[in-house]
Amino acid sequence: MEDVREAKGEDVPRLKELLAMGVAATTNDRGASLFRYTERSAPPEARVEAALDDPDKLLLAGLVEDYVVGISMVVLDQTVAKGPLGVVEELFVEDAARGVGVGEALLDAAVLWCRRRQCVGVDVAALPGDRAAKNLCERSGFRARLLVMHRSL
Repeated sequence: MEDVREAKGEDVPRLKELLAMGVAATTNDRGASLFRYTERSAPPEARVEAALDDPDKLLLAGLVEDYVVGISMVVLDQTVAKGPLGVVEELFVEDAARGVGVGEALLDAAVLWCRRRQCVGVDVAALPGDRAAKNLCERSGFRARLLVMHRSL
């Protein structure tokens, strides 16, 4: 059965591994390389450890039968005038564990955490063409609010 919990120190090696899988899986996707360098200031692996002790970040472990198969990292964006905005910066479930509800459970836990912090909303980014990510978000109640168009020079 799937489950989600806040990550613990002993989860860090596995979460780093999952994050590396997620980065590798999207490396060749349209927009991925620029997105990785513009949306995040530190390498993903360094951000996993930093998230454990930051009260404005939530690091989640997605589980199937007590084995970590997914990761989600949520941060509070305090720059929105109406109040904090929750931003799901990372969300990945390994291929073998997809389709059983781990991704939905990770998003549900992220939304609950943001609601408890009185966020005005929660954002999740999906790369163009990543239909599975878009479908997951839509099943969890997310709707597009902004499309970013880009022209490489």
